[in-house]
Amino acid sequence: MLVWRYPFLAYVPANLLSRNVAERRRLVALTYSADDYSAVLGTFSDNLALRVEQREELFRRIHERIVARPGGTVTKHHLLILTVGRRSH
Repeated sequence: MLVWRYPFLAYVPANLLSRNVAERRRLVALTYSADDYSAVLGTFSDNLALRVEQREELFRRIHERIVARPGGTVTKHHLLILTVGRRSH
C-alpha cells in the first residue's frame, strides 16, 4: 500500500519545496462533558451549515446520549501533526 507521507506538500508551490522535512505526530485523547462537546460541535462548519432546527435537534440528541453514558462524558481522539521544513533556495 502506498502512503503519502507529507500530504501538505500538494499545496506548497514547487519552488518552496524542501528535502529537509520533519514530521511529528501525537495522538491525544480529550474528554468532554456533554455541554463542552456540544460547544465543540458548534464550531464545525458542517454543523453550522445545517438549518437551525436541524442543528439544535442534532445537538440535543447528542447531548442526551452523552449525559446517559457512564460518567456523562465522551472521549475524542485527535491526531496532531506538525510538519516543518526549510525553503529549498
